[in-house]
Amino acid sequence: MIDAHVSATSAPRAYLEEGPLIERVLDAIGLPAAIVGAVEASSHAAELEADLEAQASAAWRSAIATLAENPRVSCKLSGLGMATHSLAPEVLRPWIEGVLEVFGTARTVFGSNFPVDAMYGTFPELMTAVESALSGTGAAGSAAVLSGNARRIYRLGEHGR
Repeated sequence: MIDAHVSATSAPRAYLEEGPLIERVLDAIGLPAAIVGAVEASSHAAELEADLEAQASAAWRSAIATLAENPRVSCKLSGLGMATHSLAPEVLRPWIEGVLEVFGTARTVFGSNFPVDAMYGTFPELMTAVESALSGTGAAGSAAVLSGNARRIYRLGEHGR
């Protein structure tokens, strides 16, 4: 089991080429904050910021789609506050939906980044945003993302854990 805190764009091929039987979890939804920050740092013009953020978002989506090609790779919904500097549902929804779009509910795992994300809101605010974004996945999909996948991937409850 590899739990990696890496940017989705940094080396997706290397991550995919690890042993075929090793489960992998991409933490912090692939660190889109690093991708967006790097793109934004390359320009100071306010009129270009929206376009640059769209480019960074597209780069992130492409990178996580590449990672999702390997059925042994899952993605953790964590570090959302760091990624967006907000825990508002309307801000988090596109990022959560982007993960769900390529990993589905079977390979998406919820995890918080508290206390760090407390800079951007409260844990109840985070849960409201996540549950709102998961509302279209049904009860089974939400249960898988919020607890079932973590139990399976990390083998929680096995061998006295």
